[in-house]
Formats: sequence, C-alpha cells, structure tokens
Amino acid sequence: MKKNIIFSIFISISLLFVACSKTPFKKEEPLKGAALVYIYVTPGNSINEIDRIPYYEVRINGKNTEGKIYPHEFLKYNLDADSVEISVARDVLEKKSLTINLTRGETYYLRVKSYADGFAKFDFELVPSEKALQEIKDTKYAVYENAETLGILVKEDVKKENKEVKENSAEKSKTDKIKEAFELKKEGIITEDEFKKLKAEILDAD
Repeated sequence: MKKNIIFSIFISISLLFVACSKTPFKKEEPLKGAALVYIYVTPGNSINEIDRIPYYEVRINGKNTEGKIYPHEFLKYNLDADSVEISVARDVLEKKSLTINLTRGETYYLRVKSYADGFAKFDFELVPSEKALQEIKDTKYAVYENAETLGILVKEDVKKENKEVKENSAEKSKTDKIKEAFELKKEGIITEDEFKKLKAEILDAD
C-alpha cells in the first residue's frame, strides 16, 4: 500500500513537471500549400490517470512520426493536400485509422478519446473545429519546446513551388533595382559606366 502511494505521488509530480515544460495550445495557420492537422487526446469519464497513463503514437501513411501523446496533449502536422491515412496506436497494442481528403489551407482536428475501462480502449475521430477548439484549448504540445516544434510532411512538388515563389520574388527585386539604377543614369545622377557596374553587382548578388 505504501509503495502504491509513493508511486502515485511520483507520477503526479512527474506529470506536473512535464506539463510545465510544454507549450500550451495556440491556434496556427497552415503552411503554404499544406493542410494543418491537429491530433489531441482527451480522457474519457472513467479514466484513472494516476494508476494508468496511456500514450498514443501517430503514423501518417504508414510512417512513424516523432513524439507520443498523453491525455491533455496534442501534436500538429502540416500535410499534403491529398488523401491521407492517419493512425494512432495505444501503448503499441491497439491501432485505429482515419482516411481524410485534405484541402490546402484548411485545418483539421482529430480527437483521441481515451478510456480506462477496457484493454487499450479508445475512440479516434474527426471533430468539427468549433467543438475541437473548446476541447484542445487546455492541452499542451506533446513535444518539448527545445525539440522540433512542427512535423512537416510536404511533397517535393510543394517544396519546389515554394522555392520557385522565393526565386521569382528575388528576380523581381533585382529587376526593380536595375530599373531604379537606370532611372538614376537617365537623370544624370550616375554615369553609363557607373550604371553598368551597379547592374553587374545587382545581377551577381545572391
């Protein structure tokens, strides 16, 4: 009996320490070209969080992701806007999956409802955002602040698109600078040689 009490106190202190070390939920926007997916865990009415603390691991399209989620925690992922299979496994014993057709720029909330009455028993479902925001607001990010803060699974073509946007912006900026230099030459503020030199420097700049 004494051992059980000591163990319970130890677990309570550990949970308090972990909770204080993690970031509270804050709503974010999806990355460009991706959909943002939150996965969070709420305890069922019958869960005994001292004697039994379940954890959940996430797989996306069959691939393991970083971190474990405990009750009152969440994980977040920017995913390709496509059909995606997301599964969670409790204590590596029972697994449940959802297949969702994601849309770019949208945010999705997947809830794990955890129960103590039954071996590895839990529910896994897509929850409307209005309801989810009420439930997830009191949770904390399941990964520590000094760890990777966001799981990102974006296809190469989306990465390429983002890179091209940046490159186009850079080229546009160079063009604007050359136009400005030409106007200076046109107004007689700089000479033809100075313009050529300035133009070469602009084009060579990273």
